[in-house]
Amino acid sequence: MNINNIKYFKMKQSIHSIFGLIILLAFSLSPVSCIETDDEQFEAETDVYVRVKKVDDVIKYSRVCYIYGSQAIKSATVTLPDDSEIELDAFEDNIFYFNNADEMDTYSETKPLEGTYTFDAVYNETDVYTSSDVLEDDILAVPVLESIVFRTANQGIYLSWEDVDDADAYKIMMYAPDGDLIFSAPELANTSNEYLFNEDTDTWYGTPVDGTTYKVTLSAIKLDQDATSTDWPYNIQCMSIVEAQVTWNPAD
Repeated sequence: MNINNIKYFKMKQSIHSIFGLIILLAFSLSPVSCIETDDEQFEAETDVYVRVKKVDDVIKYSRVCYIYGSQAIKSATVTLPDDSEIELDAFEDNIFYFNNADEMDTYSETKPLEGTYTFDAVYNETDVYTSSDVLEDDILAVPVLESIVFRTANQGIYLSWEDVDDADAYKIMMYAPDGDLIFSAPELANTSNEYLFNEDTDTWYGTPVDGTTYKVTLSAIKLDQDATSTDWPYNIQCMSIVEAQVTWNPAD
């Protein structure tokens, strides 16, 4: 799926929820490939996907599971393909959004289990909402940066990269030294292989400081086969990530 014409969307609660957790990374949420129960009072979006990055020259993986509800969630769990169960936690005390934050930040050389993940969320104290999502073996290669540099003439950061086979989109984000998201580019089409952003570019969440070194991430995104231009943020299969450090407007 090519998302060349998809507008950048904002989460109702926090930009970190998909791509920064990243939702997107994502990192962000109308029903999609998830299988939902009939319930007029409570609706939710769920997703499970793989994040891939190179750690000390070794390819490693982490698993992202989340549920985002239309009402407050009391508790949430996910049953894995091997019938084991993990508990999800409220992200930054957001009672509408639960994920596996601790696990998703732990990378290993073992790929997450493929198959059906079943989400159960308790709301209204005792009511239970159930939804399922399927994780397939759609693993993307980690992007390879050809160049990343601050261009004085443009007063901004320029990136170029090699094409990632089977990627549906790319996402660029920049983080302040304290880890806060400071910039999030619009989603880029899978035909893109370069990008330049400066203070005139949408969308900033802070002001870059001259001489400060920031972390810039480039993510290649693989979507579920049935993802559409409106529901794709809840239908990610894989997100492969490369990171780089770059100084904003360094001194001569």
